Amino acid sequence: MALFLQTLAHGEWTVVEVKGRVDATTAFELEETLDAVLAKQPRLLALDVRGMDYLSSPGLRVLLTTLKAVTRWGGSLSLVGPTAPVRQVLAVSGLEKIFPVRASLEALSEG
Repeated sequence: MALFLQTLAHGEWTVVEVKGRVDATTAFELEETLDAVLAKQPRLLALDVRGMDYLSSPGLRVLLTTLKAVTRWGGSLSLVGPTAPVRQVLAVSGLEKIFPVRASLEALSEG
């Protein structure tokens, strides 16, 4: 499956929907999309990863870089609905405690 990226607004949140595999060959696409979003310095950014079926170390690097950028100006980043394979990568890497996770887009407004 090719990587599908879409940026949309959900209330106060800027949401980047990510579907497919984020690996060494597609991480740059995610990075380019997020760089364009980060240029606007969103206060609330969510990555809707319910359709992400694979996340490699280059993808983790993109997520960490994005988190650092958002927190630099006092914003926050949440992951929405990580799949089991993505949760496993976050757990193995020790990053599950760094990224706030929400079950759905609706849950973003709950805290």
